[in-house]
Amino acid sequence: LLPGTAAALTRTELNMKRQGLVDIQTIDSTIRVSLMYTRPDNFTGQVLYTDLHHAYLHPQAARALKQAQAALRRRRPDFRSRCTTQPAP
Repeated sequence: LLPGTAAALTRTELNMKRQGLVDIQTIDSTIRVSLMYTRPDNFTGQVLYTDLHHAYLHPQAARALKQAQAALRRRRPDFRSRCTTQPAP
């Protein structure tokens, strides 16, 4: 199965989708994602999510980030946006 498909989604990701959030990489695959709470180098010093593999945003925020990425690409093709999401634990 492909990442992001319903059967491949984890419990946390399914919960985020049920809340209406969208995977930013389904909106714009050129945006780099860094999931801070899935790594120990966040401000808590602990891994808080072991089953989160995609960055979920409110649809309006995802569209705005896509527009920002497009504007950045026009001005600086060598730069890319980076989404470092930290969902509330």
